[in-house]
Formats: sequence, C-alpha cells, structure tokens
Amino acid sequence: MKRALVGLTVLATALVLGLVLAPRGDAAEKGPIRIGLLTSKTGVLAIHGTHQMAAVEAFKDKYGTTVAGRKVEFYPEDDQSKVPLGVTKVRKLITGDKVHIVMGGLFASTGYAIAPLGDQYQTPIFVWSCPDDLSQRKRYKFVVKYFSCSQPQHAMAHWLRKNKPQVKKVIIFGPDYAFGYESSGGFQKVFEDMGGQVVQKIYAPINTVDYGPYIGQFRKDAEGMFVTLAGPQALRFPKQYQQAGLRDKYVLVGNGTNTDEFALAAQGEDVLGWITAHIYGGAAYPSQDNQEFVRNFKKHLGNKDPGYYAEGYYGALVLIYKAIEAIKGDVENKAKFMEALGRTKVTEGMPGGPKVSDGYGNLNTNVYIRDVRKEASGKLYHHVLHVYENVSQFWSYRPEEFLKQAVYDKDFPPCKFCK
Repeated sequence: MKRALVGLTVLATALVLGLVLAPRGDAAEKGPIRIGLLTSKTGVLAIHGTHQMAAVEAFKDKYGTTVAGRKVEFYPEDDQSKVPLGVTKVRKLITGDKVHIVMGGLFASTGYAIAPLGDQYQTPIFVWSCPDDLSQRKRYKFVVKYFSCSQPQHAMAHWLRKNKPQVKKVIIFGPDYAFGYESSGGFQKVFEDMGGQVVQKIYAPINTVDYGPYIGQFRKDAEGMFVTLAGPQALRFPKQYQQAGLRDKYVLVGNGTNTDEFALAAQGEDVLGWITAHIYGGAAYPSQDNQEFVRNFKKHLGNKDPGYYAEGYYGALVLIYKAIEAIKGDVENKAKFMEALGRTKVTEGMPGGPKVSDGYGNLNTNVYIRDVRKEASGKLYHHVLHVYENVSQFWSYRPEEFLKQAVYDKDFPPCKFCK
C-alpha cells in the first residue's frame, strides 16, 4: 500500500513538472519575430540610410527587442539606392530569411516596386516611403504605408494662401521621379483650388550637379516657389540658388526634405528663413516624446540631430510593435496582423505626434509648418510656425471624389497657367 502511494506521489509530481516544463503552444515557443529592414546604406541616399539605422538603435533603447513575449530579430538590407535591387532584396528577405514583415524603402519609386511582393508572397510590407497611389487607387491586401508624399504639401499650400496672400503665382521645382511629382501635385491641387496659380513646373534628376540651366529658366513674374529636394539635391541646390541672387526674389516654401536635419548644418545660412512642411516638427520640437527620441538618437550617430528620415523609421517600428502586441505576438497569422496594422491608433511615444490609420492603408498624421532659424550659438534649427493636426491623405476632399482624379504625376494637375 505504502509503495503504491509513493508511486502515485511520484507520478503526480512528474505530471506537475511536466505541465510546468513541457513546451507550451504559446508565443514563446514560436521562435523570434523577424523584421526585414530595407534601407540605402550606399548610393545617393546613403546618408538617409545611416540616419535610419541609428533610429533603429534608438528604438531598441526605448522598446527593446522583445514584444508580446517574443524575441525580435532585425534583418537590414541595403538596396544601394537602386529601385530594382530593392525588389531583389525584399524578395530575399521574404523567401530566404523568412521574415514576418518587411519595412522600409526610401524612394517613392521603390515603394511602388516592392508593394506587389506583399500580395505575391502574402507577407506584410510596411512601405516607409510615401507613394500616394498605394493607399489610393492601387491598394494591396498586404501593404500599408507611413504617409503619402502629397499629404504634407496639401497643408503647405493651405498655409501659404492663408498667411501670404500676396503670393499668387508660384514656380514648382522638384526631383524628376514620383516623390517630386506627388509632392508638387498635392501642393498645386490645393493652391489652385484656393485661387493661386502655378505658372511653371520644372523637374531635375536627383543626381544633378549644376542647377544653373534650371535656375535660369525661373519666371520673373512669380512671387513664390514651391521646392522639393531629395538626397544630394538638398546639399547642392540651396547654394546655387543663393549665388544666383534669388534670396529675396521669391517667397520660398516646400518639402520638409529640403532642410532635413541630415543636411541642415552643411547648408548653413543659405536656407535661413526657408519654410517647409512635413510630418515631423524637427529635432528642436519640444514634445516629451520627441526629445526622448532625440537624446537616444544622438547616442548612436555622433551627437547629430535626427530628421524626418530617422523619425519615420522609428515611428514605423513603434506602429509595428503596437500591432504585434494587439494580436498577442501571433504574427504567423498574417491576415490578423494586417488587420491590426490597418486599425492602428498610437497617441503616445511618437516623435512626430499621433498616428491614426485611415482605413485606406495610410495614416492620418500631424503636419508641421516650420521655418529655419539660427540659435545664438550659430546652430540652425526648425521653428514650428503651425501644426495641422490629424491630416488625411485626402486633405479636406471627400475620398470618393478625390479618388476619381488621376494620381499626381508629372503632368497632373496640368499646368494650365504655364505659358
């Protein structure tokens, strides 16, 4: 009898230990969550990639490498600032590294190119760049994006018409690819709907060195310029523009990339007073979330300030973590993960302010109108003039009406006031 009781005790103990120690069917046993990061560590956009990778480290400082009870592994890939290579690298991340989600892409053109892979492989892709049509007419089941290229520039046009009504005729100048067309198109649409006129549109290749031939074409009868600069353009155009004696000729407004922190120190006084619109207020913006981000970022990039390229990468990872938490780490259920990502609402922890999914695969976001000023020390910084809150990619237009028009491109809206 005693031997039988001992046997039962041993069996019971073994069963208890088995329940405690045996593998469980929960998140922990599924292994790490793998996140692919597409960026540009080399090529014309290399400096942006450097800022993005520093932003990843700042993100780890704040949020760690565990979410919903699962370890997270990051798989960075360099597309060398080449769109076709970006497609190759995303395919490698999905089929070779078996990542659960891909995030990144710098060119808007890269976003358009990699998006079809999401549906092809049924793998979520968070397009970090801003190609408008991926959340408008060309939506994919497994693709979301951070914002639309035209989104901040709708607000820029509104601010310009309201605050500088003397600026009635504007020249558009931008890079000769989707980012330039869509940014400019958003500005032109709202500016002309509010009574202004775009009288000239000029686009230059991103690797242009001599801007003299373009600057020589600028119409003299315009009061303002809307400028979009990308990559090395931000380091070359401002100096040549000032050397041409145009500092006081036009009211110059434009895209936040024109004076992003990656270039601001090198640009110097050539960009003093330039007014830009973007989804990030800049490194000097005093919100608690932003200043914590700035402190962490500086630790990883030689005490340099972060700009929009860094903030966007950081913010996108925050949204990804929030979606993973919402589904308790079950990223293998890709449809459930996309659903969670598609209804994201984050009001805290974002350097650029709250982000709310709009139901179209894009995010409503704050848009900051900033100008460039100089501290007593000589350091340049962005001063926020106005914040447009919760801005939709459709601005104030009804989505169903907005989507009836063509996507903004080189010829749309047409330049009906050009001679």
